[in-house]
Amino acid sequence: MSNFLIYVGQPKQAIDQLKKAIRLNPFHEPWYDEFLGWAYEDAGMPKEAIETLEPVLDLQNPDDDQLWYLPTLAAAYADPAVGRMDDARKVIKTILSRKPEFSISETVSKRPYKTQGQIDRYVNALRRAGLPK
Repeated sequence: MSNFLIYVGQPKQAIDQLKKAIRLNPFHEPWYDEFLGWAYEDAGMPKEAIETLEPVLDLQNPDDDQLWYLPTLAAAYADPAVGRMDDARKVIKTILSRKPEFSISETVSKRPYKTQGQIDRYVNALRRAGLPK
């Protein structure tokens, strides 16, 4: 449900649902936290996204599933409110070392956001982070 809520432009509702799910299942799978970090970033809460994603992602050797969330972490690092550009670039370097063809257009094509505003926001965040178009 949180995935759907993010795509339709309601990331704050996704955050509420994910927090409830985590509270009800304290021994949850890591993807709960990955989705929560994504919802935070999409809601314009990059600091919370970073605090949520850093502990659950292996930034040195991410698996294929984690590779999906690394652009979100890079976008959060590159947010002007955070300004951790060196960290954003390191994450992009990790992504490209694992998947050289990875690009903004590829990652955006796999995220069916409902509105152009959501797409534009995500593209701009990834561009700031240094992901190739």
